[in-house]
Amino acid sequence: QNAARMSETQALGFHAYNQSYVQLKDHHGREPTVIELSDHLAWTPKKVERSQADFAVSHDTEFCTNL
Repeated sequence: QNAARMSETQALGFHAYNQSYVQLKDHHGREPTVIELSDHLAWTPKKVERSQADFAVSHDTEFCTNL
């Protein structure tokens, strides 16, 4: 088993991203756009896109909703 390690800063960013994603999806009834996420998180769209790539975000299934 080779578990990926994440810094505390990355973990907090992942948690913030995931919470925002779930809240916006519930509110709008669809997947949020990068712009909606960036507004909600007060991040730049570039940071949202980079975070999606860094976290290898796949929204095919619900994940980590109780972090």
